[in-house]
Order: sequence, then C-alpha cells, then structure tokens
Amino acid sequence: RHAGQLACAASLSTFLQQESALDQAASERFKDAAAPPLYMAHGAMDRMINPAWAEATRKRLLDVGVPAPAELPLFPMAHEMHPQEVEQLTAFLVEHLGDKS
Repeated sequence: RHAGQLACAASLSTFLQQESALDQAASERFKDAAAPPLYMAHGAMDRMINPAWAEATRKRLLDVGVPAPAELPLFPMAHEMHPQEVEQLTAFLVEHLGDKS
C-alpha cells in the first residue's frame, strides 16, 4: 500500500555534491513530482563537512522543489549530534510519521 512512498527525509551534517550524479537525479526526480519534507541540521564548527556545503545543498534542493527548511539550523558543535538537534529531529519525525488515524 505504501511501497515507493517516502514520508519524510533527514540530512544531518551532510551535503550533496554539486553537479554530481545524485545532484542531477534530485533535480530530475523532483522537478515535476512532490518531494517529501526534509529536515536538515549541521554543526556550526564541523571541520569534516563544511556547513557552507550543506547550505548550498539546501538552496539547490529548494530550487528543485524539495521542501527543505527555510534556514539551515546550525548547532554549537562539530561533526556530531546536539541534544537540541535530536529534539527537533524527533519532533519532525513524529509530525510526519506519527499516527495519522
């Protein structure tokens, strides 16, 4: 009944390389189809994955119709998880995956 349907997605301290095969696939996949809501967050002091790369990804995904956040939430951390980030992610998942009956 729900095969192939994605209720939501999350992107934590990551990015989508510009002009990659995945970037192209996202552009084509969501051009004319509804995309699932996306939670994004990043560590402001992440030295592994530059927060600017995540911000560029967020903007490109918004441009192709992915409902990404209006702003990239940055937390006072490096490449790890912050308690407030976990709380926000939990609330996002409950909102989109919670009991709809």
